[in-house]
Parts: sequence; structure tokens; C-alpha cells
Amino acid sequence: MTLIDSHVADDVSEAGKRASAFADKIGGKARKIVDEIGLGHRADQVAADVSKRAARAYDVAKETVKEKPTLAIGVAATAGLLLGLMLSRR
Repeated sequence: MTLIDSHVADDVSEAGKRASAFADKIGGKARKIVDEIGLGHRADQVAADVSKRAARAYDVAKETVKEKPTLAIGVAATAGLLLGLMLSRR
């Protein structure tokens, strides 16, 4: 590792630490606001519902891939191509 690589790695590490601390600070404030206005219980219900729906969607996708692997490969390739095209046009 060169000196420049070491400095870049240190900078990235420091940026990660700062971002994590900022996210913790903001998350704590957001949770406090949600609790103060009484949305905590509702947010928990919504999160549980979303989790259940995501699990069902995962199960359906898993079964579809098992039943139609060629279709799954085509969908994945198309999604990758579209994502690549969108990112390359930045």
C-alpha cells in the first residue's frame, strides 16, 4: 500500500465514522419526534406489514425462479442493462 493509498483509506475510514455518528444522531432525534407525536406504534405496524409483504414477495420470486429459470435470467439481464444505461448517462 502506498502512502497515498494509506491516506485515502484513512480519509474514507474517518468519513465513515462521521457518517455513522451523524446517522445515529439524526435517527435518535427522528425517533424522539415520532414518539412525541404518537406515531411510534403506527410506524411499528407499518414496518411489520411491509416486512410481511416483502417476505411474501420474496417467496413468490423464489418460486418463479425455480419454475422458470430462463425468465429469471432474462429479467436480471434486462434490469442490469437498464441500470447500466441509466448510470452511464450521468
